[in-house]
Amino acid sequence: MNNTTDDIQHLEAVLLEPLIPLITALDEADLHHEDLPLAMPGLLKSFLDPEVQAALPAGLRAAAAVYLEGLPGYRDGDLRRAALQHELRVALWDGEAFPIEEREIEELGLEEHRDG
Repeated sequence: MNNTTDDIQHLEAVLLEPLIPLITALDEADLHHEDLPLAMPGLLKSFLDPEVQAALPAGLRAAAAVYLEGLPGYRDGDLRRAALQHELRVALWDGEAFPIEEREIEELGLEEHRDG
């Protein structure tokens, strides 16, 4: 593999690393018997929803707190940024998004979108 591919794979691993313990905790929790807005598979996508957060069983609160504290923007109260970061992680996890090399952007004739 070339360095760019290695860098992209490393970036993807770094982005997904905080999500994996949360997914593990959700998988291990017996949420099928809960009368909560925690229906799978939508739970992960709607995880930042205040209603979902309020309904989390005590056993999931520690994993949720660790995930939320590490979510860029969340501690600063920038919920828009936190939501975008979470959406990106979930999309990567679900295979709906993936990092691409700059070369691929150019080959497709696309331009990188930058805010500001």
